[in-house]
Amino acid sequence: MKLEVFSDSAIFATLTAEWTKLLATTERNSIFATPQWADTWWRAWGEGRDLCLMTVREGSDLVGIVPLFVEHAGERHLARFLGGVDVTDYEDIVAQPGLEHEVWRQALVYLDAKPWHLDLHNTPGTSPTIAFFRQLGREGKHSVSVEMEDVCPISAPLPPDFEAYLGGLEKKDRHELRRKLRRLMGDTDLDTRVTWRQENLPQAMADFVRLHKLSSADKNQFMTPRMVGFFNSLAQTCQEQGWLCLAFLTVQGVRVSTIMAFEYGDTFYLYNSGYDPAYEYLSVGLLLKALAIEYAITSGKRCYDFLQGSERYKYDLGGKDTQVCHVQCVPK
Repeated sequence: MKLEVFSDSAIFATLTAEWTKLLATTERNSIFATPQWADTWWRAWGEGRDLCLMTVREGSDLVGIVPLFVEHAGERHLARFLGGVDVTDYEDIVAQPGLEHEVWRQALVYLDAKPWHLDLHNTPGTSPTIAFFRQLGREGKHSVSVEMEDVCPISAPLPPDFEAYLGGLEKKDRHELRRKLRRLMGDTDLDTRVTWRQENLPQAMADFVRLHKLSSADKNQFMTPRMVGFFNSLAQTCQEQGWLCLAFLTVQGVRVSTIMAFEYGDTFYLYNSGYDPAYEYLSVGLLLKALAIEYAITSGKRCYDFLQGSERYKYDLGGKDTQVCHVQCVPK
């Protein structure tokens, strides 16, 4: 096997075709692992950091990508996955099935010679990466920590229709959801509508940001001007790829709730959301997410991924926990 290390962001474009082909062979093929996501994130957040993207080849065949960057924090030098902690829900290497451990072995030959602390966030608990680092810790040559970091509730497999989905909820949750849907959708005076695609993306994103910031003080603080720039770039990139689902629920012609989601492969990723608290009495935030499950089912998706966080609504809508982990590793 041959390892190469790249520090120029031009590598994203150079590798796109091979990266995409390799990613399609893996069990953890998610939107967060695409070259488009990595490139968009790096353009927004790469300033002041050093790119360290490694490729592993067998002959001419690409069999592994270890997408890292290095952040310098005083005397500490942290090697982390591209994507960052706050905006990329799943982070991992991309490797040919069965070769994940060998790809990491190759990467560590390079990494162990550096004064870096490997600090990996948001890695799925079922990933071979987690098994690899646990084994590495047992070998005694590295100090390794693997801890559960957060939960990512999902609903999978999705049933064949929305009624079957409702039937699978807890009785109390099913009753409440049906009651709220009847109140919102059954009142003709409200003139309730949902749109799943937006022709005017800049205006739609402005409305998304407005509703997101209105939702809570935490969301208002999160959505800094720099974050707005990232979200706008991400929306544009994903729309170009056919992945973006930017949805709005309108009441009497007013946009009152929104979700930014991604349709990638057989999964519907609920990425972020917002709503106007003035319409909270109609449960417009919860109900747009529920209607998005119906949309995902009719679109043929097999999984509805609520992504990171243990908010109550995710479980009310049938989400079941999966885990992501935080891995730290330094040579002894």
